[in-house]
Amino acid sequence: KKPGVGATLREIWDAIVEMPVELRKLGLVYLFQWYAMMCYWQYVTLSMAKSIWGTTDAHSEGFKEAVGWTGLINGWYNIVTFLIAFSLVAFARRRGAKFVHMACLLLASAGLLIFPHLTNKYLLFIPIIGLGIAWASIMGVPYIMAVRMVPSTRLGVYMGIINMMIVIPMLIQSVTFGWIYTHLLGDNPGNAILFSAAFLAIAALLMLWLKEPRAVRDVDDVGAMPMGGH
Repeated sequence: KKPGVGATLREIWDAIVEMPVELRKLGLVYLFQWYAMMCYWQYVTLSMAKSIWGTTDAHSEGFKEAVGWTGLINGWYNIVTFLIAFSLVAFARRRGAKFVHMACLLLASAGLLIFPHLTNKYLLFIPIIGLGIAWASIMGVPYIMAVRMVPSTRLGVYMGIINMMIVIPMLIQSVTFGWIYTHLLGDNPGNAILFSAAFLAIAALLMLWLKEPRAVRDVDDVGAMPMGGH
């Protein structure tokens, strides 16, 4: 017999209660990094429209240009991700995931700090490389640590919980960032990108708080990782 919904929910609740301390810390990293990514995705077009074309009017020609360039910019950082993802995960497994992920998040933060200040649309491709590197890390490196933190017998349950660690920050951002954008950031999309950069930097610094687990079993660390993306 398959377990009922109640039994499944009880198993999830027990896993949350018994969650390893280091996985809780990783959840805090997830809160900041996914909140930051949501801010970037929502405001990158507005930021480019304002800094490059001097408009935030959705009906203007400049804004339409910015929409097109958003596709190019996001396509470019995904190409960067594709080019380095497998080698980055392999490097992290050999040398340690903690500092690799930290470095990648800092590269993204540095790139986004520069991004809204550029007035040449072609130069935007340079700082966004950092985000592409970080995206490769976000989609693979933390799972190396997560898989090593949890009991192998409950791996499936904890992978589901890790997926919740992705979704919940996005929901929090959707509910809270409108107020932040209006009252703290002055309805300025460039400030939203800078806010994203700051949260990525905080996520990077929180990685120092983690104690990276050593591999205790011979598994494909990222074989069971959740699949996500924009």
